[in-house]
Amino acid sequence: MSYKITTTKSFEEVVNSFEDIAKEKGFGVLKVYNFTEILKEKGFPIKNEIAVFEICNPKYAHQVLEKEPSVSMFLPCKISVMNIDGETELSMLKPAEVLVLLKAESVKEIFEEVDVLLKEILNEFK
Repeated sequence: MSYKITTTKSFEEVVNSFEDIAKEKGFGVLKVYNFTEILKEKGFPIKNEIAVFEICNPKYAHQVLEKEPSVSMFLPCKISVMNIDGETELSMLKPAEVLVLLKAESVKEIFEEVDVLLKEILNEFK
């Protein structure tokens, strides 16, 4: 249900270049959650670096929401970037597999296209 890659790039390198790479595939970054900083500010520091990017491709979002509004609970797409024990990892839920939970077959083809694009984004960091 998820797709994961490990990269030799540092956490900072990935975070700093992520938006440009997503943009090349037609996705915009809507929000970045740097959980390391957020939790530290709240008095709950964590040892690992973790950031989550919320990204969206307006064309695909429009197509999906027109056909199946209930899919909105899974939008925007999220990509996790983590540095765990010195290893940088990127991961995501595969949109097409999420459809199984909703039984939203009408948008399966669209989500499969999005799966391919999101994997391409992650694979840019290999």
